[in-house]
Amino acid sequence: MTWLAAFHIIGLILWLGGLIVLARLMGTHAAMEDPTARKALIDFEKKSYFIGVLPGFLLALITGLVMLGGKGPANYFAPGSAWGLTFHIKMTLVLGLIVLDQLIAAKMRKLHKEDEGSKGFFMATHGIVGLLMIVIVVMMKTNILGG
Repeated sequence: MTWLAAFHIIGLILWLGGLIVLARLMGTHAAMEDPTARKALIDFEKKSYFIGVLPGFLLALITGLVMLGGKGPANYFAPGSAWGLTFHIKMTLVLGLIVLDQLIAAKMRKLHKEDEGSKGFFMATHGIVGLLMIVIVVMMKTNILGG
């Protein structure tokens, strides 16, 4: 289980770190006026998403599901189980991160295809991803809500 947890954390670093950097980069891209510079960023953004963010997400998801399955569904639903409120809030926030990931990917495609994008949107997603990541880490390491 220790190896799974290590790879889960590596996946999270790749996924969320990549999303934070990508959102910031696309905000800069959307604000640029030079068409040559904008075109140069397209390849870098695509590579960042498909070589860093997406594999990190898949690694975090697969290892997380394996660790979740290792506990067994009976343990998950048992009264007074170790899952508690903290874990359920974490899962809800993770679903929010998955939605943000897909929203950023869709906006990236639109930015590349139609050259439309708002710097404000990308900067807001940059901050939201960072905030959710901090909240999840603090919740899980302190078990502040119990369980």
